[in-house]
Amino acid sequence: MRRASWRMCSALRLRAVGMLAFATGWLSLVGLASGADPDWAKFLPKESAFVWHYGGSESQREAFEKTAAFEAYFRSGLMPAFKKFAAELPWEIIKTQMDVETEAELPLQQIIDVYGDLYHRGFTLAVCLPEDNRGSWPYQMMVIPDAGTHAPSIGTWAESAAATSLAKRAAAAAKDDTKTKKKDDKDKAEETEDDDEPLEKVLKSAKAKQIADNLGEEEDDSAATVTAALAPIIGFDKISHKGRTIYCLHRREGHAKVDWACWQEGRDLMVYFGRPGVELVIDKATNEGSLATTPSWQRAWPELEQPIAETSRVWCDVERLLKRYGSTTVVATEPDPITVAKLLKHLGVDEIESIAWRWGYHGRHLVDVLDVVTPQPRQGLLALYDQPTVSLDRLPPLPVSVRSFSIQALDVAQTWDQSAKILTGITALLPEELSSAFHSIGTKFGNENAAELRREMFASLGNVLCTWSDTDQELLSLGRFNVAISVKDAAALQKTLDRLFEVIQQQGLEFSHTASTRHGCPFYVFASRTSAIKPCVALCDGWLILGLQPQTVEATVLRSKGRLPRWEGDVAKTTGVEIPKSFSGLTWSDPRSTVRFAMSLLPWLADVWSANAKEFAPGVDFSSLDIPPAELVTQPLFPNVTTTITSPDRIRWTTWSSTQMNDSLVTLFQGYAAITVVANVWGEDPFEFLVGLLEEAEVEEVVDPEVDADEDH
Repeated sequence: MRRASWRMCSALRLRAVGMLAFATGWLSLVGLASGADPDWAKFLPKESAFVWHYGGSESQREAFEKTAAFEAYFRSGLMPAFKKFAAELPWEIIKTQMDVETEAELPLQQIIDVYGDLYHRGFTLAVCLPEDNRGSWPYQMMVIPDAGTHAPSIGTWAESAAATSLAKRAAAAAKDDTKTKKKDDKDKAEETEDDDEPLEKVLKSAKAKQIADNLGEEEDDSAATVTAALAPIIGFDKISHKGRTIYCLHRREGHAKVDWACWQEGRDLMVYFGRPGVELVIDKATNEGSLATTPSWQRAWPELEQPIAETSRVWCDVERLLKRYGSTTVVATEPDPITVAKLLKHLGVDEIESIAWRWGYHGRHLVDVLDVVTPQPRQGLLALYDQPTVSLDRLPPLPVSVRSFSIQALDVAQTWDQSAKILTGITALLPEELSSAFHSIGTKFGNENAAELRREMFASLGNVLCTWSDTDQELLSLGRFNVAISVKDAAALQKTLDRLFEVIQQQGLEFSHTASTRHGCPFYVFASRTSAIKPCVALCDGWLILGLQPQTVEATVLRSKGRLPRWEGDVAKTTGVEIPKSFSGLTWSDPRSTVRFAMSLLPWLADVWSANAKEFAPGVDFSSLDIPPAELVTQPLFPNVTTTITSPDRIRWTTWSSTQMNDSLVTLFQGYAAITVVANVWGEDPFEFLVGLLEEAEVEEVVDPEVDADEDH
């Protein structure tokens, strides 16, 4: 199984880097000058639907060395240790031990060199969707900065690779034809003497003939035809077009012809991969204008209030993608299939024009900005972001040990109505039997009594929603999921909660816990005493507090009453970021606990490696002694903050961070560890135990006494 997995990974890797290796395999030996042309977008066609620009690790090196991440991972010695480890690995031996199959022309070390060079120097990759009669087949364009002068050398390399491949295929074809001829001669000798069938008709190689037919070649016994039929590389051309010298390598992928081409454009190297017709692509870029001139591209990149040393950009033209692939069937329902366009329309995301993401540095921060360009009025999921704004002075009483929290503006009634509208639209697309099932479920929650309770509750709630993690209550990590909603009318809300509690009890469910008062606040537990999860609700000092266990809810009440300390941190001071006075949402997260947790595992993992790698990597000296102390890594770090801002033409998320890691990773590991411990108590497999818990939560078990008695026997 392991060998099969490695083979699959190797095949996928080789296919993905084929284009890059063709263009940059030779460049990895000669190197490139650092820095990218700031006008790189001018080389990309208007047909571009996806663009990924990476300026390279060297493009903003000075700015990166000022960040907290550089101090934490590089100056601490952590990344140098890993680089040394990777450099000393005997890749060829590992490839043999793992049975990784690679092409002889593309050794593993060359792949590593290619990717390393692109990482340091940068590139721009565009996926384009032509609107002409070439169909839906996309083509790719790549810009490699300051590498244009190497185009002739790459062309020589490509021509040599084509000739070598053709020679090998010709030799293999000749060998196969010799074997076929010997077998046919033997069969011919066994036939009757009066059989006058010409010998030439049986000497043709069946394999060569089949491939030649697929290529559309006429039947010919010449060596050139057989070579072209059997070779995946079917030709090489040196093309002159509009003052450019284009080096084009022709290949066959399945039944389709594809071209790899490169040429010099100013100082830069251009690489093309797609259907034959690179000249047409160049004509379009020069005659019709480039991507940089399109309104969609220009609207995606407004100036930032706080400029960053930008290193990367990713852009996706959602409108173009939907136009091309909107008719694609997602679910083949009768009489009308559910298409991509229908599904996205009901979700409300069909009105997105583009998605733009940029990444870079500002002082000690790593900064990324994500823009969803979509005009108002927004529908569906996007309409959920059209909420009243909120500010940091509306935070509920958070625990002193809080590791992360999120505060959002929320109109509960609007959110409910919009969510119901989305669900109704999606349900209408489903087959009748599924639609009826959803309608039946909705009827139970949409009867008049439930609707009245919902209206009363929503009318009593405010427009602030806050979630946070309570790290003092760590059982099964349940203490990490807490919610507080602001309250406008506490008296009315309490009456509604009392009625809701009564309605639930009238459904035939028995509770050992009932509504009570704790510390002067109404306190409700919606579970039996023996339940592992006990959802709780408390109404206290203008907040409706919800949690998965009583301790976290009660602790919040005690903080509100002043009997427990509360978090008094200043978000601006802890993050070093100027926070907007109002926003749609804000998330604050301290990554140091996650980094500390990961650093606690590294020494153990290093020693495990050292103990098990003696057979295939005896020369690699790497152990826990190479791992720096955790404090060296965590000391420079500080909390991350993400703000959500909505405007008439876009929704923007801006993240200022010291590292990309966050508190959620600790939750994942601790949750799995807790489940493993509990599962071991029952002697069950952790995964099966977790699946069992989920099934019990969804399906009400009905016990048949007779069946139960039979099972006992």
